[in-house]
Amino acid sequence: ADLVSQVRMAETRLGLRNIAPAIIEQGVRENYRLSVVAAHDLEDGIVIAPDMICLRRPGTGILARDLHKYIGRRLTKSVKQGTPLRLLDFELLTNE
Repeated sequence: ADLVSQVRMAETRLGLRNIAPAIIEQGVRENYRLSVVAAHDLEDGIVIAPDMICLRRPGTGILARDLHKYIGRRLTKSVKQGTPLRLLDFELLTNE
């Protein structure tokens, strides 16, 4: 019985199998992530170059980790300076 209780205690200390953000972390997550935003006003049809965009908080648009996917892509509408870019702002690729 002692061995069983020690094994159960060890299992408890290992924690859950599914690692995920805590509920409290999910609420503030957007505030600490970075979004890709327009560095200046961007016109409809322009092809995005690195100097046209920058990273800002909160992370409500395209995430910084996906930035490379959007360099060289064409905008389908105008975007004002400081506005987070979204997938819908770009021409769709055949695999999207």
